[in-house]
Amino acid sequence: MTRASQSKTVAEPEDTQTNATVAALQERIDTLIAEAVKKRPQPLSPEEQRKKNQAAIEMLRQWREEDATDDPEEIAKSLAEWEEFKKGMNENHSSGRIIYP
Repeated sequence: MTRASQSKTVAEPEDTQTNATVAALQERIDTLIAEAVKKRPQPLSPEEQRKKNQAAIEMLRQWREEDATDDPEEIAKSLAEWEEFKKGMNENHSSGRIIYP
């Protein structure tokens, strides 16, 4: 076997029907990629992104205020749930490091 034939990794199809099928599939793939690129959302301007971020921050702030409590039992329950969550995450993930110390 010559060096040139060793470097060739994909055999060229010799059948014309196969060549036509491969060409049609490649054309379809190219079309789908072009359509996907056209449909992808355009990035927001810095001002639009700031407004969007601010709206999310306000919503989270509102949720925090709605859920706020000074009831010691509710606070203790929330802290216990948080500790349980951290323990579960530390015990059940793929790396050996501790996520929540």
